[in-house]
Amino acid sequence: MGGIFNLDSKFMRALSKLADLMWINILTMVCSIPIFTIGASFTAMHTAVYKLYKNEEGYITREFFKAFKANFKQSTLMWLLYLVIGLVLCGDIWLFYEGLVDMGTVVKVIIGVALVVYLFSLAWVFVLQSRYENPIKYTMRNTIVVSMTHVLYSLMMIILFISPVVLLLLFSWAVPVCFLLGFSVPAFVQSILYSRIFDKIEHPEIEEEKKEDEENQDDWTLEENPDGTETEDGGSSGEGKVQTTAPEALSVNDDEADTASEGDLPEKANTTDASNAEEVCSLDEEKKQGTLSADNGGEAT
Repeated sequence: MGGIFNLDSKFMRALSKLADLMWINILTMVCSIPIFTIGASFTAMHTAVYKLYKNEEGYITREFFKAFKANFKQSTLMWLLYLVIGLVLCGDIWLFYEGLVDMGTVVKVIIGVALVVYLFSLAWVFVLQSRYENPIKYTMRNTIVVSMTHVLYSLMMIILFISPVVLLLLFSWAVPVCFLLGFSVPAFVQSILYSRIFDKIEHPEIEEEKKEDEENQDDWTLEENPDGTETEDGGSSGEGKVQTTAPEALSVNDDEADTASEGDLPEKANTTDASNAEEVCSLDEEKKQGTLSADNGGEAT
């Protein structure tokens, strides 16, 4: 028990992070009350949560308000722009479902694509704003690029982003939970996802080293033999490691088979037999000469 409640134990560190997440969530909720400051609040939240995930946090409150102040102008302008676009899309969808406007198939497809792009971009905009310093147009463009090149990550980011809103709409008991942990905990899980992408962007040499290691491992991959015997490299063929044969190697083998069928192998056998016969004759002559010299030597003595 003493080990669990030690300040350096994993349990106490987890409780400390949970308390920090609760405080970050409260700060985010309070600073979002004026509505137009939601963008700056979420940017500050992602800044504090990312440092918490990387164990780079200092004073949570100071880090939060420092990021809030530094990103207030750009985050607010982008939030207001996204708010207007979201209201327009929601209005179009509402008109469609209520049957007040007869929309063609082309218009429905355009609205659906616009909604998907909007959600993908919204899930990333405050994350990128919290990490990188760019003009608004470049930040918004980067949200499209990052989200479309990492679709699976983006889908998980969207689910985490809208999960507090869905809980608030469906369950009344979710109000106190969302007030304490509803936004910071999903942001913490998001930081686990986008930190991998940030590492690729900021440290490309690490990814190159990983690729080189993977290539080196592929060089040592064993070929699978049908009889389960060892390969030329000295390893046994396992079931989970299969190395496919290159098409060039197959074509070479086919050519060799064709030449073999044309009678090359019998010719090689004949030449080897002739060479062996010559070697036997030369050896016999050398033996005869050796015996003659020995006999002559005997007569001399």
